[in-house]
Amino acid sequence: MNHRNGALACVILGLCALTLAVFWPVTDAGFVNLDDDEYVASNPRVAAGLTAAGVSWAFSTTMKGNWHPLTWLSLMLDAQLFGLDPARMHQVNILLHAASGVVLFLLMRGLTGALWRSALAAALFVAHPLHVESVAWVSERKDVLSTFFWLLGLGAYLHYVRRPRPLRLLPVAIPLALGLMAKPMLVTFPFTLLILDFWPLGRLRNDKGGRACLIEKIPFFALALAAAALAVFAQGRAGALATLEAFPWPVRLGNALLASGWYLRKAIWPTGLAYFYPHPGAALSWVHVAITGVLLAAGAVVAVNLRRRRPFIAAGLLWYFVTLLPVIGLLQVGMQATADRYSYVPLIGVFLIAAWGAGESALSHPALRHVFGAAALAWVAALAATAGVQAGHWRNRRSLASHAARVAPSAVAFMDLGITAQSEGASEAALGYLRRARDLEPSNALVLYNLGWVHERRQEWVAALEYYRQAALRAPRDVTNATSLGALLLNLGRYPEAVPWLEEAVRFAPEYDRAHSVLGAVLVRLGEFRQAEPHLVAAVRLNPGDSEARRLLERLGKNNEPPR
Repeated sequence: MNHRNGALACVILGLCALTLAVFWPVTDAGFVNLDDDEYVASNPRVAAGLTAAGVSWAFSTTMKGNWHPLTWLSLMLDAQLFGLDPARMHQVNILLHAASGVVLFLLMRGLTGALWRSALAAALFVAHPLHVESVAWVSERKDVLSTFFWLLGLGAYLHYVRRPRPLRLLPVAIPLALGLMAKPMLVTFPFTLLILDFWPLGRLRNDKGGRACLIEKIPFFALALAAAALAVFAQGRAGALATLEAFPWPVRLGNALLASGWYLRKAIWPTGLAYFYPHPGAALSWVHVAITGVLLAAGAVVAVNLRRRRPFIAAGLLWYFVTLLPVIGLLQVGMQATADRYSYVPLIGVFLIAAWGAGESALSHPALRHVFGAAALAWVAALAATAGVQAGHWRNRRSLASHAARVAPSAVAFMDLGITAQSEGASEAALGYLRRARDLEPSNALVLYNLGWVHERRQEWVAALEYYRQAALRAPRDVTNATSLGALLLNLGRYPEAVPWLEEAVRFAPEYDRAHSVLGAVLVRLGEFRQAEPHLVAAVRLNPGDSEARRLLERLGKNNEPPR
Protein backbone atom coordinates (compact mmCIF):
# COMPACT_ATOMS: atom_id res chain seq x y z
CA MET A 1 0.00 0.00 0.00
CA ASN A 2 1.51 3.32 -1.04
CA HIS A 3 1.61 6.41 1.15
CA ARG A 4 -1.40 8.01 -0.52
CA ASN A 5 -3.64 4.97 -0.10
CA GLY A 6 -2.38 4.51 3.42
CA ALA A 7 -3.37 8.04 4.36
CA LEU A 8 -6.83 7.58 2.81
CA ALA A 9 -7.34 4.35 4.73
CA CYS A 10 -6.24 5.96 7.99
CA VAL A 11 -8.67 8.84 7.56
CA ILE A 12 -11.55 6.50 6.72
CA LEU A 13 -10.83 4.30 9.73
CA GLY A 14 -10.46 7.39 11.90
CA LEU A 15 -13.84 8.76 10.80
CA CYS A 16 -15.51 5.42 11.51
CA ALA A 17 -13.84 5.16 14.91
CA LEU A 18 -14.84 8.74 15.78
CA THR A 19 -18.47 8.07 14.85
CA LEU A 20 -18.60 4.89 16.90
CA ALA A 21 -16.92 6.54 19.88
CA VAL A 22 -19.50 9.33 19.92
CA PHE A 23 -22.65 7.37 19.14
CA TRP A 24 -22.19 3.74 20.13
CA PRO A 25 -23.64 4.29 23.65
CA VAL A 26 -26.92 5.20 21.89
CA THR A 27 -27.35 1.51 21.07
CA ASP A 28 -28.36 0.99 24.72
CA ALA A 29 -31.23 3.47 24.28
CA GLY A 30 -34.80 2.45 23.63
CA PHE A 31 -37.49 4.00 21.50
CA VAL A 32 -38.25 7.50 22.77
CA ASN A 33 -41.88 7.59 21.50
CA LEU A 34 -41.36 10.94 19.75
CA ASP A 35 -42.81 9.45 16.56
CA ASP A 36 -40.97 6.19 17.33
CA ASP A 37 -44.26 4.54 18.28
CA GLU A 38 -45.98 5.47 15.01
CA TYR A 39 -42.90 4.90 12.88
CA VAL A 40 -41.82 1.61 14.46
CA ALA A 41 -42.89 0.37 17.87
CA SER A 42 -46.69 0.45 17.31
CA ASN A 43 -46.73 0.26 13.53
CA PRO A 44 -48.00 -3.17 12.44
CA ARG A 45 -46.86 -2.68 8.84
CA VAL A 46 -43.27 -2.04 9.90
CA ALA A 47 -43.37 -4.81 12.50
CA ALA A 48 -44.41 -7.30 9.80
CA GLY A 49 -41.17 -6.70 7.91
CA LEU A 50 -40.91 -6.61 4.14
CA THR A 51 -44.24 -7.86 2.84
CA ALA A 52 -46.06 -7.16 -0.42
CA ALA A 53 -48.79 -5.34 1.49
CA GLY A 54 -46.20 -3.34 3.41
CA VAL A 55 -44.32 -2.31 0.28
CA SER A 56 -47.56 -1.21 -1.36
CA TRP A 57 -48.49 0.78 1.74
CA ALA A 58 -45.03 2.42 1.89
CA PHE A 59 -45.45 3.83 -1.60
CA SER A 60 -49.03 5.00 -1.09
CA THR A 61 -49.14 6.42 2.43
CA THR A 62 -48.59 10.01 3.49
CA MET A 63 -48.64 9.11 7.18
CA LYS A 64 -47.02 11.74 9.44
CA GLY A 65 -47.32 14.25 6.59
CA ASN A 66 -44.54 12.69 4.53
CA TRP A 67 -44.20 10.60 1.40
CA HIS A 68 -40.95 8.75 2.00
CA PRO A 69 -41.35 5.12 0.94
CA LEU A 70 -37.64 4.33 1.11
CA THR A 71 -37.57 5.32 4.78
CA TRP A 72 -40.48 2.97 5.50
CA LEU A 73 -38.83 0.17 3.52
CA SER A 74 -35.56 0.59 5.43
CA LEU A 75 -37.38 0.31 8.76
CA MET A 76 -39.30 -2.71 7.47
CA LEU A 77 -36.00 -4.31 6.45
CA ASP A 78 -34.68 -3.73 9.98
CA ALA A 79 -37.77 -5.42 11.41
CA GLN A 80 -37.38 -8.28 8.95
CA LEU A 81 -33.77 -8.83 9.97
CA PHE A 82 -33.77 -7.94 13.69
CA GLY A 83 -37.36 -7.60 14.85
CA LEU A 84 -38.36 -4.42 16.65
CA ASP A 85 -34.98 -4.16 18.37
CA PRO A 86 -34.12 -0.50 19.09
CA ALA A 87 -30.42 -1.36 19.53
CA ARG A 88 -30.16 -2.72 16.00
CA MET A 89 -32.12 0.17 14.52
CA HIS A 90 -29.85 2.65 16.29
CA GLN A 91 -26.84 0.77 14.92
CA VAL A 92 -28.14 1.14 11.37
CA ASN A 93 -28.53 4.91 11.90
CA ILE A 94 -24.99 5.11 13.25
CA LEU A 95 -23.54 3.14 10.35
CA LEU A 96 -25.37 5.32 7.81
CA HIS A 97 -24.00 8.43 9.55
CA ALA A 98 -20.47 7.01 9.45
CA ALA A 99 -20.89 6.08 5.79
CA SER A 100 -22.01 9.64 4.96
CA GLY A 101 -18.94 11.00 6.73
CA VAL A 102 -16.68 8.74 4.68
CA VAL A 103 -18.43 9.64 1.41
CA LEU A 104 -18.16 13.36 2.26
CA PHE A 105 -14.43 12.94 2.84
CA LEU A 106 -13.89 11.04 -0.42
CA LEU A 107 -16.04 13.52 -2.32
CA MET A 108 -14.13 16.59 -1.15
CA ARG A 109 -10.82 14.77 -1.60
CA GLY A 110 -11.81 13.96 -5.17
CA LEU A 111 -13.06 17.49 -5.88
CA THR A 112 -10.11 19.38 -4.43
CA GLY A 113 -7.23 16.98 -3.91
CA ALA A 114 -6.93 18.31 -0.33
CA LEU A 115 -6.56 15.35 2.02
CA TRP A 116 -6.48 16.91 5.47
CA ARG A 117 -8.97 19.69 4.80
CA SER A 118 -11.41 17.10 3.50
CA ALA A 119 -10.72 14.96 6.57
CA LEU A 120 -11.40 17.91 8.90
CA ALA A 121 -14.71 18.77 7.20
CA ALA A 122 -15.82 15.13 7.44
CA ALA A 123 -14.71 14.87 11.09
CA LEU A 124 -16.75 17.96 11.97
CA PHE A 125 -19.73 16.38 10.21
CA VAL A 126 -19.60 13.07 12.07
CA ALA A 127 -18.84 14.56 15.51
CA HIS A 128 -20.98 17.69 15.71
CA PRO A 129 -23.54 17.77 18.58
CA LEU A 130 -26.21 19.32 16.33
CA HIS A 131 -26.23 16.03 14.43
CA VAL A 132 -27.02 13.88 17.46
CA GLU A 133 -30.77 14.20 16.96
CA SER A 134 -30.58 12.89 13.39
CA VAL A 135 -28.54 9.86 14.44
CA ALA A 136 -29.86 9.00 17.91
CA TRP A 137 -33.56 9.19 16.98
CA VAL A 138 -34.77 6.06 15.18
CA SER A 139 -37.58 8.01 13.49
CA GLU A 140 -35.00 10.26 11.86
CA ARG A 141 -33.82 7.38 9.70
CA LYS A 142 -35.01 9.62 6.87
CA ASP A 143 -32.23 12.13 7.67
CA VAL A 144 -29.27 9.76 7.66
CA LEU A 145 -30.63 7.73 4.75
CA SER A 146 -31.45 10.66 2.47
CA THR A 147 -28.12 12.40 3.19
CA PHE A 148 -26.20 9.25 2.33
CA PHE A 149 -27.86 9.19 -1.11
CA TRP A 150 -27.37 12.96 -1.45
CA LEU A 151 -23.62 12.59 -1.04
CA LEU A 152 -23.53 9.54 -3.31
CA GLY A 153 -25.27 11.64 -5.96
CA LEU A 154 -22.63 14.34 -5.62
CA GLY A 155 -19.94 11.69 -6.00
CA ALA A 156 -21.62 10.45 -9.19
CA TYR A 157 -21.68 14.04 -10.42
CA LEU A 158 -17.91 14.30 -9.93
CA HIS A 159 -17.58 11.15 -12.03
CA TYR A 160 -19.73 12.80 -14.73
CA VAL A 161 -17.74 16.06 -14.72
CA ARG A 162 -14.48 14.22 -15.37
CA ARG A 163 -15.92 12.84 -18.63
CA PRO A 164 -19.19 14.62 -19.45
CA ARG A 165 -21.60 12.40 -21.39
CA PRO A 166 -25.40 12.59 -21.17
CA LEU A 167 -25.74 8.95 -20.09
CA ARG A 168 -23.31 9.54 -17.24
CA LEU A 169 -25.92 11.79 -15.65
CA LEU A 170 -28.11 8.74 -14.98
CA PRO A 171 -25.96 7.61 -12.00
CA VAL A 172 -26.57 11.10 -10.57
CA ALA A 173 -30.34 10.90 -11.03
CA ILE A 174 -30.67 7.50 -9.35
CA PRO A 175 -29.28 8.55 -5.92
CA LEU A 176 -31.31 11.76 -6.19
CA ALA A 177 -34.52 9.80 -6.77
CA LEU A 178 -33.71 7.41 -3.91
CA GLY A 179 -32.85 10.30 -1.59
CA LEU A 180 -36.11 12.07 -2.41
CA MET A 181 -37.95 8.85 -1.54
CA ALA A 182 -36.22 8.93 1.85
CA LYS A 183 -36.82 12.62 2.63
CA PRO A 184 -37.89 15.57 0.43
CA MET A 185 -35.01 17.64 1.84
CA LEU A 186 -33.17 16.78 -1.39
CA VAL A 187 -35.25 19.29 -3.34
CA THR A 188 -32.22 21.60 -3.14
CA PHE A 189 -29.87 18.94 -4.57
CA PRO A 190 -29.65 20.55 -8.05
CA PHE A 191 -28.58 23.83 -6.46
CA THR A 192 -25.75 22.07 -4.62
CA LEU A 193 -24.52 20.79 -7.98
CA LEU A 194 -24.37 24.38 -9.22
CA ILE A 195 -22.53 25.40 -6.05
CA LEU A 196 -19.91 22.73 -6.75
CA ASP A 197 -19.73 24.03 -10.32
CA PHE A 198 -18.75 27.40 -8.82
CA TRP A 199 -16.31 25.92 -6.31
CA PRO A 200 -14.26 23.84 -6.41
CA LEU A 201 -14.97 22.73 -10.01
CA GLY A 202 -14.78 26.24 -11.51
CA ARG A 203 -17.24 25.43 -14.32
CA LEU A 204 -19.05 28.81 -14.14
CA ARG A 205 -16.18 31.02 -15.25
CA ASN A 206 -18.04 32.37 -18.30
CA ASP A 207 -21.62 32.81 -19.48
CA LYS A 208 -21.41 29.87 -21.86
CA GLY A 209 -20.23 27.57 -19.11
CA GLY A 210 -22.94 28.83 -16.81
CA ARG A 211 -25.69 28.18 -19.37
CA ALA A 212 -24.37 24.70 -20.11
CA CYS A 213 -24.25 23.85 -16.39
CA LEU A 214 -27.80 25.08 -15.92
CA ILE A 215 -29.20 23.21 -18.93
CA GLU A 216 -27.72 19.87 -17.89
CA LYS A 217 -29.43 20.23 -14.49
CA ILE A 218 -32.96 20.68 -15.93
CA PRO A 219 -33.97 17.02 -15.36
CA PHE A 220 -32.81 17.25 -11.75
CA PHE A 221 -34.79 20.45 -11.19
CA ALA A 222 -37.87 18.79 -12.67
CA LEU A 223 -37.48 15.81 -10.33
CA ALA A 224 -36.95 18.09 -7.33
CA LEU A 225 -39.97 20.23 -8.25
CA ALA A 226 -42.21 17.16 -8.47
CA ALA A 227 -40.94 15.96 -5.07
CA ALA A 228 -41.52 19.41 -3.56
CA ALA A 229 -45.11 19.46 -4.82
CA LEU A 230 -45.69 15.98 -3.40
CA ALA A 231 -44.19 17.01 -0.05
CA VAL A 232 -46.44 20.07 0.21
CA PHE A 233 -49.45 17.91 -0.70
CA ALA A 234 -48.56 15.34 1.98
CA GLN A 235 -48.06 18.00 4.66
CA GLY A 236 -51.29 19.73 3.69
CA ARG A 237 -53.23 16.47 3.72
CA ALA A 238 -51.97 15.75 7.23
CA GLY A 239 -52.86 19.27 8.39
CA ALA A 240 -49.23 19.88 9.35
CA LEU A 241 -48.85 23.18 7.48
CA ALA A 242 -49.47 26.13 9.78
CA THR A 243 -51.90 28.77 8.57
CA LEU A 244 -51.02 32.38 7.82
CA GLU A 245 -53.33 33.37 10.66
CA ALA A 246 -51.18 31.41 13.10
CA PHE A 247 -47.86 32.48 11.56
CA PRO A 248 -48.13 35.60 9.34
CA TRP A 249 -45.45 36.27 6.76
CA PRO A 250 -43.59 38.91 8.83
CA VAL A 251 -43.31 36.40 11.68
CA ARG A 252 -42.11 33.66 9.34
CA LEU A 253 -39.49 35.88 7.76
CA GLY A 254 -38.33 37.20 11.13
CA ASN A 255 -37.98 33.71 12.57
CA ALA A 256 -36.19 32.55 9.41
CA LEU A 257 -33.52 35.19 9.97
CA LEU A 258 -33.20 34.31 13.65
CA ALA A 259 -33.00 30.60 12.85
CA SER A 260 -30.27 31.18 10.24
CA GLY A 261 -28.18 32.97 12.83
CA TRP A 262 -29.05 30.43 15.56
CA TYR A 263 -27.72 27.46 13.59
CA LEU A 264 -24.50 29.30 12.80
CA ARG A 265 -24.03 30.22 16.46
CA LYS A 266 -24.72 26.65 17.59
CA ALA A 267 -22.33 25.34 14.95
CA ILE A 268 -19.53 27.13 16.79
CA TRP A 269 -20.84 26.92 20.37
CA PRO A 270 -23.30 23.96 20.58
CA THR A 271 -24.64 24.28 24.13
CA GLY A 272 -28.20 24.22 25.44
CA LEU A 273 -29.37 21.78 22.77
CA ALA A 274 -32.81 20.20 23.12
CA TYR A 275 -35.21 18.22 20.99
CA PHE A 276 -37.77 21.04 20.83
CA TYR A 277 -37.46 24.83 20.70
CA PRO A 278 -40.85 26.59 20.87
CA HIS A 279 -41.70 29.09 18.16
CA PRO A 280 -42.06 32.60 19.66
CA GLY A 281 -44.78 33.55 17.20
CA ALA A 282 -45.67 37.21 17.28
CA ALA A 283 -43.58 37.59 20.46
CA LEU A 284 -40.26 37.30 18.62
CA SER A 285 -37.79 40.10 19.24
CA TRP A 286 -37.59 42.40 16.24
CA VAL A 287 -34.42 43.94 17.67
CA HIS A 288 -32.77 40.52 17.52
CA VAL A 289 -34.16 40.01 14.03
CA ALA A 290 -32.61 43.31 12.88
CA ILE A 291 -29.22 42.55 14.48
CA THR A 292 -29.15 39.06 12.98
CA GLY A 293 -30.11 40.41 9.56
CA VAL A 294 -27.30 42.97 9.66
CA LEU A 295 -24.72 40.35 10.69
CA LEU A 296 -25.84 37.89 8.01
CA ALA A 297 -25.77 40.64 5.38
CA ALA A 298 -22.25 41.61 6.48
CA GLY A 299 -21.15 37.99 6.11
CA ALA A 300 -22.65 37.87 2.61
CA VAL A 301 -20.79 41.05 1.65
CA VAL A 302 -17.49 39.59 2.87
CA ALA A 303 -18.13 36.39 0.92
CA VAL A 304 -18.87 38.31 -2.27
CA ASN A 305 -15.75 40.46 -1.92
CA LEU A 306 -13.59 37.37 -1.35
CA ARG A 307 -15.26 35.21 -4.00
CA ARG A 308 -12.13 35.16 -6.19
CA ARG A 309 -9.43 34.86 -3.54
CA ARG A 310 -11.40 32.67 -1.12
CA PRO A 311 -14.26 31.14 -3.18
CA PHE A 312 -14.87 28.44 -0.57
CA ILE A 313 -16.44 31.07 1.72
CA ALA A 314 -19.10 32.02 -0.81
CA ALA A 315 -19.64 28.35 -1.75
CA GLY A 316 -19.99 27.30 1.89
CA LEU A 317 -22.44 30.08 2.72
CA LEU A 318 -24.47 29.35 -0.41
CA TRP A 319 -24.61 25.67 0.56
CA TYR A 320 -25.71 26.59 4.07
CA PHE A 321 -28.48 29.03 3.14
CA VAL A 322 -29.79 27.15 0.09
CA THR A 323 -30.07 23.75 1.80
CA LEU A 324 -31.62 25.37 4.87
CA LEU A 325 -34.45 26.94 2.83
CA PRO A 326 -36.85 23.95 2.90
CA VAL A 327 -36.80 23.82 6.72
CA ILE A 328 -36.35 27.49 7.64
CA GLY A 329 -40.05 27.99 8.39
CA LEU A 330 -41.29 29.88 5.35
CA LEU A 331 -43.62 26.91 4.98
CA GLN A 332 -44.12 26.41 8.70
CA VAL A 333 -44.58 22.77 9.71
CA GLY A 334 -45.20 22.14 13.40
CA MET A 335 -44.69 24.55 16.27
CA GLN A 336 -40.89 24.63 16.51
CA ALA A 337 -38.72 27.65 15.77
CA THR A 338 -35.67 25.53 14.96
CA ALA A 339 -34.67 21.87 15.17
CA ASP A 340 -31.22 20.32 15.48
CA ARG A 341 -32.04 17.79 12.74
CA TYR A 342 -32.69 20.58 10.24
CA SER A 343 -28.98 21.45 10.27
CA TYR A 344 -27.80 17.96 9.26
CA VAL A 345 -27.07 18.86 5.62
CA PRO A 346 -26.76 22.70 5.80
CA LEU A 347 -23.85 22.61 8.24
CA ILE A 348 -21.72 20.84 5.64
CA GLY A 349 -21.27 24.29 4.07
CA VAL A 350 -20.07 25.70 7.39
CA PHE A 351 -17.66 22.79 7.86
CA LEU A 352 -16.18 23.39 4.41
CA ILE A 353 -15.56 27.05 5.29
CA ALA A 354 -13.94 26.04 8.60
CA ALA A 355 -11.73 23.33 7.08
CA TRP A 356 -10.54 25.33 4.09
CA GLY A 357 -10.22 28.48 6.16
CA ALA A 358 -7.94 26.65 8.58
CA GLY A 359 -5.94 25.25 5.66
CA GLU A 360 -5.52 28.67 4.05
CA SER A 361 -4.48 30.17 7.39
CA ALA A 362 -1.87 27.46 7.86
CA LEU A 363 -0.46 28.14 4.39
CA SER A 364 -0.34 31.87 5.07
CA HIS A 365 1.48 31.34 8.38
CA PRO A 366 3.77 28.32 7.95
CA ALA A 367 5.33 28.79 11.36
CA LEU A 368 1.93 28.32 12.97
CA ARG A 369 0.94 25.30 10.92
CA HIS A 370 1.17 22.93 13.87
CA VAL A 371 -0.78 25.36 16.04
CA PHE A 372 -3.64 25.39 13.52
CA GLY A 373 -3.53 21.61 13.32
CA ALA A 374 -3.64 21.24 17.11
CA ALA A 375 -6.49 23.74 17.35
CA ALA A 376 -8.48 21.81 14.72
CA LEU A 377 -7.96 18.52 16.59
CA ALA A 378 -8.94 20.16 19.88
CA TRP A 379 -12.13 21.55 18.31
CA VAL A 380 -13.11 18.14 16.93
CA ALA A 381 -12.37 16.52 20.29
CA ALA A 382 -14.46 19.11 22.16
CA LEU A 383 -17.35 18.67 19.73
CA ALA A 384 -17.13 14.89 20.03
CA ALA A 385 -17.19 15.05 23.83
CA THR A 386 -20.17 17.41 23.78
CA ALA A 387 -21.96 15.20 21.25
CA GLY A 388 -21.38 12.18 23.47
CA VAL A 389 -23.03 13.96 26.40
CA GLN A 390 -25.91 15.07 24.18
CA ALA A 391 -26.35 11.52 22.88
CA GLY A 392 -26.67 10.33 26.46
CA HIS A 393 -29.85 12.35 26.88
CA TRP A 394 -31.49 10.10 24.25
CA ARG A 395 -31.51 7.07 26.58
CA ASN A 396 -35.27 7.32 27.02
CA ARG A 397 -38.12 9.78 26.92
CA ARG A 398 -37.70 10.87 30.54
CA SER A 399 -34.02 11.75 30.26
CA LEU A 400 -34.66 13.54 26.96
CA ALA A 401 -37.61 15.57 28.25
CA SER A 402 -35.95 16.35 31.60
CA HIS A 403 -32.94 17.80 29.82
CA ALA A 404 -35.15 19.82 27.46
CA ALA A 405 -37.21 21.19 30.35
CA ARG A 406 -33.99 22.48 31.92
CA VAL A 407 -32.30 24.04 28.91
CA ALA A 408 -35.28 25.03 26.71
CA PRO A 409 -38.51 24.90 28.77
CA SER A 410 -41.55 24.30 26.60
CA ALA A 411 -45.03 22.84 26.67
CA VAL A 412 -43.72 19.88 24.67
CA ALA A 413 -41.03 19.04 27.23
CA PHE A 414 -43.42 19.17 30.18
CA MET A 415 -46.03 17.24 28.22
CA ASP A 416 -43.53 14.45 27.55
CA LEU A 417 -42.62 14.36 31.24
CA GLY A 418 -46.34 14.00 31.96
CA ILE A 419 -46.75 11.15 29.47
CA THR A 420 -43.74 9.39 30.97
CA ALA A 421 -45.01 9.84 34.51
CA GLN A 422 -48.41 8.39 33.55
CA SER A 423 -46.79 5.41 31.85
CA GLU A 424 -44.95 4.80 35.13
CA GLY A 425 -48.22 4.90 37.06
CA ALA A 426 -47.68 8.32 38.66
CA SER A 427 -50.88 9.99 37.48
CA GLU A 428 -50.76 12.88 39.98
CA ALA A 429 -47.27 13.82 38.82
CA ALA A 430 -48.44 13.40 35.24
CA LEU A 431 -51.29 15.88 35.74
CA GLY A 432 -48.87 18.33 37.34
CA TYR A 433 -46.52 18.25 34.35
CA LEU A 434 -49.38 18.45 31.87
CA ARG A 435 -50.93 21.42 33.65
CA ARG A 436 -47.59 23.22 33.46
CA ALA A 437 -47.57 22.46 29.74
CA ARG A 438 -51.14 23.79 29.40
CA ASP A 439 -50.20 26.98 31.25
CA LEU A 440 -47.41 27.57 28.73
CA GLU A 441 -49.64 26.83 25.70
CA PRO A 442 -53.35 26.81 26.58
CA SER A 443 -54.38 26.06 22.98
CA ASN A 444 -51.93 23.22 22.33
CA ALA A 445 -54.18 20.39 21.12
CA LEU A 446 -51.64 17.68 21.93
CA VAL A 447 -51.35 18.85 25.53
CA LEU A 448 -55.15 18.87 25.83
CA TYR A 449 -55.35 15.39 24.33
CA ASN A 450 -52.86 14.02 26.85
CA LEU A 451 -54.72 15.65 29.72
CA GLY A 452 -57.78 13.79 28.47
CA TRP A 453 -55.76 10.59 28.24
CA VAL A 454 -54.58 10.84 31.85
CA HIS A 455 -58.07 11.68 33.14
CA GLU A 456 -59.44 8.68 31.22
CA ARG A 457 -56.88 6.43 32.91
CA ARG A 458 -58.05 7.83 36.23
CA GLN A 459 -61.68 7.09 35.21
CA GLU A 460 -62.54 10.77 35.44
CA TRP A 461 -64.88 10.63 32.48
CA VAL A 462 -66.24 14.17 32.47
CA ALA A 463 -62.79 15.77 32.46
CA ALA A 464 -61.49 13.26 29.90
CA LEU A 465 -64.38 13.95 27.50
CA GLU A 466 -63.95 17.70 27.80
CA TYR A 467 -60.22 17.63 27.10
CA TYR A 468 -60.64 15.24 24.16
CA ARG A 469 -63.38 17.48 22.78
CA GLN A 470 -61.20 20.60 23.10
CA ALA A 471 -58.30 18.82 21.41
CA ALA A 472 -60.50 17.63 18.52
CA LEU A 473 -61.93 21.12 17.99
CA ARG A 474 -58.48 22.78 17.99
CA ALA A 475 -56.84 20.20 15.71
CA PRO A 476 -59.56 18.57 13.59
CA ARG A 477 -57.05 17.00 11.20
CA ASP A 478 -55.26 15.19 14.02
CA VAL A 479 -57.56 12.20 13.91
CA THR A 480 -56.19 10.70 17.13
CA ASN A 481 -58.16 13.34 19.05
CA ALA A 482 -61.52 12.62 17.46
CA THR A 483 -60.95 8.85 17.53
CA SER A 484 -60.10 8.85 21.23
CA LEU A 485 -63.17 10.96 21.94
CA GLY A 486 -65.31 8.54 19.92
CA ALA A 487 -63.80 5.52 21.68
CA LEU A 488 -64.54 6.97 25.11
CA LEU A 489 -68.12 7.79 24.09
CA LEU A 490 -68.41 4.19 22.88
CA ASN A 491 -67.23 2.83 26.22
CA LEU A 492 -69.69 5.10 28.02
CA GLY A 493 -72.56 3.88 25.84
CA ARG A 494 -73.13 7.29 24.23
CA TYR A 495 -73.15 5.89 20.71
CA PRO A 496 -74.98 8.59 18.71
CA GLU A 497 -72.62 11.29 20.03
CA ALA A 498 -69.58 9.28 18.86
CA VAL A 499 -70.63 8.86 15.23
CA PRO A 500 -69.97 12.38 13.83
CA TRP A 501 -66.52 12.58 15.45
CA LEU A 502 -65.48 9.18 14.08
CA GLU A 503 -66.90 9.86 10.63
CA GLU A 504 -64.83 13.04 10.53
CA ALA A 505 -61.73 11.10 11.56
CA VAL A 506 -62.27 8.55 8.80
CA ARG A 507 -62.82 11.33 6.27
CA PHE A 508 -59.54 13.06 7.19
CA ALA A 509 -57.49 9.84 7.52
CA PRO A 510 -58.98 6.93 5.55
CA GLU A 511 -55.86 4.85 6.34
CA TYR A 512 -56.20 5.17 10.12
CA ASP A 513 -57.25 1.68 11.22
CA ARG A 514 -58.37 2.61 14.75
CA ALA A 515 -60.89 5.17 13.47
CA HIS A 516 -62.46 2.52 11.22
CA SER A 517 -62.44 -0.03 14.04
CA VAL A 518 -64.11 2.24 16.60
CA LEU A 519 -66.64 3.58 14.11
CA GLY A 520 -67.52 0.05 13.05
CA ALA A 521 -68.05 -0.95 16.69
CA VAL A 522 -70.26 2.09 17.34
CA LEU A 523 -72.41 1.40 14.26
CA VAL A 524 -72.80 -2.23 15.35
CA ARG A 525 -74.07 -1.07 18.75
CA LEU A 526 -76.54 1.19 16.96
CA GLY A 527 -77.77 -1.74 14.86
CA GLU A 528 -76.38 -0.23 11.64
CA PHE A 529 -74.81 -3.53 10.57
CA ARG A 530 -74.58 -2.81 6.85
CA GLN A 531 -72.84 0.53 7.46
CA ALA A 532 -70.54 -1.03 10.07
CA GLU A 533 -69.21 -3.85 7.90
CA PRO A 534 -67.00 -1.82 5.46
CA HIS A 535 -65.36 -0.01 8.37
CA LEU A 536 -64.60 -3.27 10.17
CA VAL A 537 -63.25 -4.75 6.92
CA ALA A 538 -61.02 -1.68 6.48
CA ALA A 539 -59.81 -1.95 10.09
CA VAL A 540 -58.75 -5.59 9.58
CA ARG A 541 -57.17 -4.83 6.22
CA LEU A 542 -55.14 -1.96 7.67
CA ASN A 543 -54.32 -3.78 10.90
CA PRO A 544 -54.60 -7.58 10.64
CA GLY A 545 -53.94 -7.82 14.38
CA ASP A 546 -57.20 -6.02 15.29
CA SER A 547 -58.89 -8.96 17.06
CA GLU A 548 -61.95 -6.95 18.15
CA ALA A 549 -62.75 -5.89 14.58
CA ARG A 550 -62.34 -9.52 13.47
CA ARG A 551 -64.67 -10.72 16.22
CA LEU A 552 -67.34 -8.22 15.26
CA LEU A 553 -67.05 -9.19 11.60
CA GLU A 554 -67.43 -12.87 12.45
CA ARG A 555 -70.55 -12.16 14.49
CA LEU A 556 -71.99 -10.02 11.72
CA GLY A 557 -71.56 -12.94 9.37
CA LYS A 558 -73.82 -15.13 11.52
CA ASN A 559 -77.28 -14.17 10.35
CA ASN A 560 -76.48 -10.51 10.82
CA GLU A 561 -76.89 -10.89 14.57
CA PRO A 562 -75.63 -8.03 16.74
CA PRO A 563 -72.38 -8.99 18.47
CA ARG A 564 -72.48 -9.29 22.22
